[in-house]
Amino acid sequence: MLRRTGSSLYSLRRVKSCQINSKRLVQCYSGEEGSCTSTGALHQRPHITHFGMPGVAAVVCISIFTGAMISKNAAQFLEENEIFVPEDD
Repeated sequence: MLRRTGSSLYSLRRVKSCQINSKRLVQCYSGEEGSCTSTGALHQRPHITHFGMPGVAAVVCISIFTGAMISKNAAQFLEENEIFVPEDD
């Protein structure tokens, strides 16, 4: 059983035992939000939406574009206010 001190999610007061079969005992949270129901049956697997590589590629491209725009605007601001001028180096 996972035990974390100071966390209300893993508090021993909120954990109850769910009987799976006669040989095995599984610990789950109290209420229907845990891994098993009040009768001891396991909940179904949650629905997972797969984004895969297109999602990763979209996030990477958007992040690079946003970073480039921020850098471009920052360099333009520094040159306009004569804080940093590349010709002075």
